[in-house]
Amino acid sequence: MPLFKPAALSPMQIEYRKRIRAKGRKHYIIYTGILRWGMSMFVLATLWNWHGGYGWHIPPPGYLAFSIILGLVIWSVAGYFWGAYMWKRLFEELPAQNGY
Repeated sequence: MPLFKPAALSPMQIEYRKRIRAKGRKHYIIYTGILRWGMSMFVLATLWNWHGGYGWHIPPPGYLAFSIILGLVIWSVAGYFWGAYMWKRLFEELPAQNGY
């Protein structure tokens, strides 16, 4: 078993990928990239930064609004690119290797 060669997909994985592919690239990027990955990273990074700077106290209102708006923009854009990269990796590069 080669270490870096992807394993063959099970029938359940193939069906799951077919359902995702049927919904389309845009749906995948919005829901998986932006909402699932980007927003979870936004929440974790925001809480981490607030705790590092202020402990568990509420930051000043100016800092609070600025960090939320900036964080939403940055993590949404990062989520878009992550979702686009994963779509390309899962549905454009690997199908040729796995044969589905």
